[in-house]
Amino acid sequence: MRLLVGSDGFNPFRTMKLSYSVWPVVVIPLNLPPWLCMKQHNFILSLLIPGPRSPGRDIDVFLEPLIDDLNSLFEEGVRTYDASTGKPFNLHAAVLSTTSDLPGLCTLSGIVTSGEFGCPLCGS
Repeated sequence: MRLLVGSDGFNPFRTMKLSYSVWPVVVIPLNLPPWLCMKQHNFILSLLIPGPRSPGRDIDVFLEPLIDDLNSLFEEGVRTYDASTGKPFNLHAAVLSTTSDLPGLCTLSGIVTSGEFGCPLCGS
């Protein structure tokens, strides 16, 4: 199974007077047909990180259980039943890509995306 991991922070109160942010981390299975892949009922909300400000460099503490589960799915897999053949099998999963905006990329990957060397691709 191929997965996409997406995250972005937002202010749930829609006012800039309150400094509060919520960071949902969503996992989306990409093995579905294109017309079903990006439907909301197929999204898996794996984390919801609330707080008075964005998690910043501490986001790795929140992501650690998810990363452990994804590593386990990649290496060992999970025993699953195939209804078409009637036999069980080991299902493995791999993260194919991640998606976020540029500030979210900065938070998730720990790189600098602002200032003099703000481009994450070329470093300039």
